[in-house]
Amino acid sequence: MASKEENAKGFLVIKVRAVELMKVSRGSLGICDSCNNAAFDGYYVAALNHWMCKDCYDGWSKRAKYYPEDSHIEKRNYERYAKLLNVK
Repeated sequence: MASKEENAKGFLVIKVRAVELMKVSRGSLGICDSCNNAAFDGYYVAALNHWMCKDCYDGWSKRAKYYPEDSHIEKRNYERYAKLLNVK
């Protein structure tokens, strides 16, 4: 079941299985948008509008910098997928 993932830097992230994402997103095949490898579980990062495997997400979250000026786009993307995935 998809769920909100707490992120230390304040990013809006949804932890979601590939099969769940495939049901609501055209073209999503459970392939990491970062490394292009298949994964069963991953993270939808709203600021990037990307789905990543755990390894790529962990690496990204360590080096990512939050830019408040992008928050309106991040919020829009997050709300769309949170609604589709029934994330509270």
